[in-house]
Amino acid sequence: MCRAILAETRFLVAFCVPLMLVALFFAGCASQDPRPDVQADRVDVVTLPKFGLDPHWGGREIPPGIRAQRAQLIQQLAERGAEPGDFALEVTQTGWEAMSKLDFATAMRRFNQAWLVQPQTPFAVMGMAMVVFDRDGDVEGGLLLMHSLEQPLVAESSYWINRASMEKRSGMITEALKHFQTAMQLAPNNPVTIKELVELYGSVSNFPAACALLTKARQHTIQIDQQLSHYIETNSSSSCVAS
Repeated sequence: MCRAILAETRFLVAFCVPLMLVALFFAGCASQDPRPDVQADRVDVVTLPKFGLDPHWGGREIPPGIRAQRAQLIQQLAERGAEPGDFALEVTQTGWEAMSKLDFATAMRRFNQAWLVQPQTPFAVMGMAMVVFDRDGDVEGGLLLMHSLEQPLVAESSYWINRASMEKRSGMITEALKHFQTAMQLAPNNPVTIKELVELYGSVSNFPAACALLTKARQHTIQIDQQLSHYIETNSSSSCVAS
């Protein structure tokens, strides 16, 4: 499931511990790498800036070492004639490509690069949230990052899909249903959303809603688990056959 969600998220973005402070380290740039690099595969989910809305780390000054690394990275980009915003988008996409291969360490380094030069890169922070959640097992930290992205990504179906997926896997079924429904409003025919809602509606015995979406899935040739389909049809008062 994780791999499928990550692959779908990559398409949509296009360009899927108990809470603890994890130090955010930025080592020197690798000279053999044609792009400035950040050797960090952890993120501090508490002191991460609020994506350009707050110039400080959670109300605290950015540590001098991080400021120096940021300045060095931006200077390197300037020497190469690269715009920080373009660079941030490039490495964010590279990070999502690494995520689709479950290469979490590379993904986190790329997301850190994007954030370092352009804090207002919400898709990079969404990637960080998924790494924190999937790799580190930090449910609270991953959801904390996702919640903080609601304002900049409120109109992005991929945000709601990933947030709802995290909530579902955390046992937060009510929240997952609500946010998959939000995703469907933004992208009515997304196959991931339809499959997830069929399953969730079935799990809470909302068979009319599950049957309606099962019908829609069949209309769009979206594959639904046969046992789940049979369970919904057996308990539904109406036919779930596509017309």
